Amino acid sequence: MRKIVCFDWGYNAPACALWLALDSYLDDEGESHIRHIYCYRELYITKRTSRQWGKAMKAYYDIEPFDFMVLPHDCFSTRPDGNTIASDIEGDGTPVARGESGNRAARLNRVNVLHRFLQTVSPEDARPVLQVVDTCKNLIRTIPDLPYDEADPEMVDTDTEDHAFDAMGLGLITIHDPTSYVISPTSEPIRYRQALRMNEAGTHVDLQMDPSLEAILNRGNEDMGWLAN
Repeated sequence: MRKIVCFDWGYNAPACALWLALDSYLDDEGESHIRHIYCYRELYITKRTSRQWGKAMKAYYDIEPFDFMVLPHDCFSTRPDGNTIASDIEGDGTPVARGESGNRAARLNRVNVLHRFLQTVSPEDARPVLQVVDTCKNLIRTIPDLPYDEADPEMVDTDTEDHAFDAMGLGLITIHDPTSYVISPTSEPIRYRQALRMNEAGTHVDLQMDPSLEAILNRGNEDMGWLAN
């Protein structure tokens, strides 16, 4: 079961991290397809520095590894000390990647891809592609009430509580959009949909439903606490 963490930065406003588990499969031609995406854990909190986030995410990563934590563009802005939010998080050992988030097209795509993943998979499977565990309370609470921008009706109003939406949209674009890729600060650009169907040796693997999914979702319900103390 492939997993990523998607993130929206905030200090006075809430920062949000969401864990996504991917139920994927390969067709007869070796192409990767997403059957379901499960959002099974949420961290939603204020007043934590990037160094505290780095320690917390490394603690989670040590317990339950994931492919990477995808961060928005502002996490890669250099501070006067020469560091970035991304380097603070990565410095403790959490793999990070940069997602597209900084322009109007990226934000518009975020709205479109969320609508797409809330649709059902097929007539035979009435469940939506994206499914959210009920402990992700802030994601469930905020997304249905997000208003559109009166000046730009295709866009979500950025003056509202859109932190969970921004994190989720960044993650879904990273997973699905064939025109999008993530950029690791330490490696060449990769397309995540290509990575879905390759193991470390570079050969195709079958990504049918992992029997550990139930255990993953159950871990999402555990109160692991804030681990950055």
